[in-house]
Amino acid sequence: MNKMIYNIIKLTAETQPDKKAIIYLDEDRCFDINAVLEVNYKELFILLERYIYFIKKTIRSSNGIGMYLDRGVDSVLTSLSIYSVGGCFIPINTAYKSGKLQRVIDDINVKVMISSRKFSKVLNGLSNITVYYIEDIYSIVHEDEQEHNDEHEDRDENDYAYILYTSGSTGIPKAVPIKYRAINSFIPAMIKAYDLKKNDVILNFNLPLFDSYIEEIFGCFFSGATLVIAHDFVVSDFDLLFQYCSLNKVTVLDIPTNYWHQMVFTINSKLKNKISSLEKVIIGGDLAIDRAIELWIAQIGCDIVLINSYGPTECCIVSTCQVISNDYISGNIVGSPLEHVNLLIVDENNNELHDKKIGEVCIGGKALFSDYLNMSSKRERYLIKNNGNYYYRTGDKGFIDEFGRLVFCGRIKKSKKINGNMVDFDFMKRILNSLTGLDEIDIFVKEPNQGYQCLYISLDLKLSSINRHEILRELRVLYPKAEIPFIICDESNARGDSKHYQDSSIYNDGAYMRIINIWNNVFGDIGANIIADTNFFDIGGTSLNALMLINMIYHEFRCKVLLEDFYKKPTPLYLFDLVKKSNDDGIAFEHSRTELTDDHDQYYWIMDAIINNSPIYNIPIYFFITGELDQSKLHAVINLIVRKYPALHFSVEINDKQNRIRNCISTEESLELNTITLIEVQEQYKSTKIAKIINQMPFESLLLNKKKPVSVKLIVESCEKYHLLINFHHAFVDGLSISTLIDEISMNYNNATMREDTEQPLNDNCIYIDNPGDEKILAYWYDNLIPYVHSESKINGMDSVNLSSIVGKRKSTLITKEELLNIRNIQGLLSITIEHALIAVFLRTLSEMVEEVFLLGIPSANRGIHNDFSKIGSFATTLIMPYKKNDCSIIDDVLNVKSFLHSSTPFTNFSFTALNKYFYEKNKLRIPNIKYYFSSQLSFSYAMDLDNLTCELRKIPVVVPKGDLALEIFRNENGIMLDWLYNPLYFNDEQIEVIIDCFNKNLEILLNGNI
Repeated sequence: MNKMIYNIIKLTAETQPDKKAIIYLDEDRCFDINAVLEVNYKELFILLERYIYFIKKTIRSSNGIGMYLDRGVDSVLTSLSIYSVGGCFIPINTAYKSGKLQRVIDDINVKVMISSRKFSKVLNGLSNITVYYIEDIYSIVHEDEQEHNDEHEDRDENDYAYILYTSGSTGIPKAVPIKYRAINSFIPAMIKAYDLKKNDVILNFNLPLFDSYIEEIFGCFFSGATLVIAHDFVVSDFDLLFQYCSLNKVTVLDIPTNYWHQMVFTINSKLKNKISSLEKVIIGGDLAIDRAIELWIAQIGCDIVLINSYGPTECCIVSTCQVISNDYISGNIVGSPLEHVNLLIVDENNNELHDKKIGEVCIGGKALFSDYLNMSSKRERYLIKNNGNYYYRTGDKGFIDEFGRLVFCGRIKKSKKINGNMVDFDFMKRILNSLTGLDEIDIFVKEPNQGYQCLYISLDLKLSSINRHEILRELRVLYPKAEIPFIICDESNARGDSKHYQDSSIYNDGAYMRIINIWNNVFGDIGANIIADTNFFDIGGTSLNALMLINMIYHEFRCKVLLEDFYKKPTPLYLFDLVKKSNDDGIAFEHSRTELTDDHDQYYWIMDAIINNSPIYNIPIYFFITGELDQSKLHAVINLIVRKYPALHFSVEINDKQNRIRNCISTEESLELNTITLIEVQEQYKSTKIAKIINQMPFESLLLNKKKPVSVKLIVESCEKYHLLINFHHAFVDGLSISTLIDEISMNYNNATMREDTEQPLNDNCIYIDNPGDEKILAYWYDNLIPYVHSESKINGMDSVNLSSIVGKRKSTLITKEELLNIRNIQGLLSITIEHALIAVFLRTLSEMVEEVFLLGIPSANRGIHNDFSKIGSFATTLIMPYKKNDCSIIDDVLNVKSFLHSSTPFTNFSFTALNKYFYEKNKLRIPNIKYYFSSQLSFSYAMDLDNLTCELRKIPVVVPKGDLALEIFRNENGIMLDWLYNPLYFNDEQIEVIIDCFNKNLEILLNGNI
């Protein structure tokens, strides 16, 4: 069978020597789409002969030949010639540099590779491989090549034809070898299903490392058709692609589904008008969304045949396909199996299902691969046997309808509830596979003595590509321990591969036993499992627990432990060594002193939470106080908070029936802070209860519509031990400002000389702007907004409305997991947050659907504002972003949003009222009303990684919309949601639906763009 393509090319060269075989761009003029070069079938056959001779006489190996080549004539000829001689070609990503390239070569044990000299710098450093360059082909060809090339050896159908790596979307990338039996069965079945003919002109869109590349190349020359090779710069621009295809009379496009999505939502006229020769479009690789298919039918109909294909790499490229017709019914139909494919639907017990019952999709037949390379011991995980035949478990859900077509129903999810939170074990395992490079990872649930559930992750750290600390850091992004505790168990320890601390004398040391008691008080009842080199974080400790631990070590031994050092050596042995050293050095401390200092703050934990992308939406401060509680000093702390954040004007009262502290500010703008919660814990389970209260603090729901933007808790452990917790909603503080606040709180609590000043009542009529550079800040906003203020009547001429008298309406929509994954890809490429992306899409939508020029309010951390809280929603200070409709791309808008937020960050400490006054004093102008707002409940962390969006936190209710139209992103039990809050005086339900549709369209364009 492998002779077939060679014979077809040879026959066409004899009967139609001048027929175009390959059309491609001149590499020296590749940015000119008119500068094409052509190879006819006679020339193609001569070139193929030379390549075959080169492989047989120079490489002298027909097995396992690597291809480190870009899309182009050379990669086409290399793959065809290796196939023709019965060899195995292995495309390798040319984006891989020496290190990763060497790992791939070693993984698949390839000894020979064909490449181009332009990659020589990368290839020169490789070991255990021989590299041949295509530039040498013409110098070694002899006259007798025809004689030798006619002698092709027949390959066994069980020999490998090619090896491809999977994308890794369902775990770590795996090397998939496909046999000649599979590829030789697939090619004629595919040509029949797609109805390819010899007069077709097929675009080579895909790169060699994708299996759709094989579909294009082999489908083309098996049919005797013409191949048009695309260039990267053509693929990245629709207009260029359409022109290039039209110039070369392309009849068949074979493109990824996501690329097709963008094409559908971008083109404004019939595709047939852009590429008059186009007859069919083949898509595959992702689920085709119904909205795109419906738009295609509406715009194009059946003028161009649309074929939706489905199939994993493990089953030789494509397993099913469906021609989309005008009577298409939504439902994710991916079509009938190709004639060499068998489908099977099974339940979780591997029992076969019929009658449209949904189960796991399994694929068998001649297309089936036999095993991944180097993973034969695990084949039962992905292959099942039914009636004597093997089937590949795709991990997809689906059923077979009455017409024998496969209907896709999503991925199979294996989730479990941990402490009330759903955890997708498959997703967690895929993340761990990707992080560690390990396939053998076990995840199970265990319930320690503390009464809460933990996830135990068992893996071999000696074989992991990253260390334990790096694994923990990545997992903390996805799974905050306050909600989903997890413990990493090292299998190499269980086998005795690692050495535990052997000096047993320390176990009888009194200081060591006191350290273990403190350890247990902080973490819980796990003393029986603790040894000298037990890792604090591996057994479920959190960064907040670590702060408690080192604070208590300090108060017990007067030995200072730096948190960053404890992260590096989080063991009892390290603490014991520090304590012993401090005693040996004769360091003495006064035990009776009451102090609240930066030694006990939560600065590092706050920075740690932000840098490591915690999904916390509150900013907590934690202090451990020893000695007698000084209420006057605590009073000073409360006054300091009021001065620092005037929007938190509150009435505060501490009342434990004996002691009372009261500080009342009575203004219309004041915000009440309920009585400070005094928590006295009983002796039994004291440490566990304290730990739970503190761990839950960052996730406490601060109901802003009930005017509780901050809460204070004082946990009384004993008459001389207190835990002070101050919890801010992130709308009012951020990590940078809170770090300075911590220092001031510590100084106020300890410095008695400041008590008189802090006890003075606040002036009810004052606006507190605690920033000496306020003039510079106001000037910054004046310069940015003045062009828009001049055109106020054109921008925001609408009369102001008393929002407090209006009940806003709400429309909620869900961001799908597919969209989240695509956002994550864009985020990685552009170094942006989800907010950057959504703000840009929102701006583009408003400019298309509402106005061309406007101001967008972006709520930020509060530093000084006196506006009525109920009228401004959940945020007190607002960044004001001007926007004017433009011709740039949405990606440009995303980068502009990122730049604006970054540049304006130093200027967020301002009062909107003061800014209006500044404008008026300058030129008798006022800032236009802000009618559109965007806000986020996801923390707006500048370095936020999208993975943390899998966490489920409660929505903070907002009753009144912040403007005429506001878009808010938040989490709930369903996932990541978008809330459209709108003023019913200006928008009806139908108008909001149109705006949401426009927003979704712009989001699709962004997510499916080629960046």
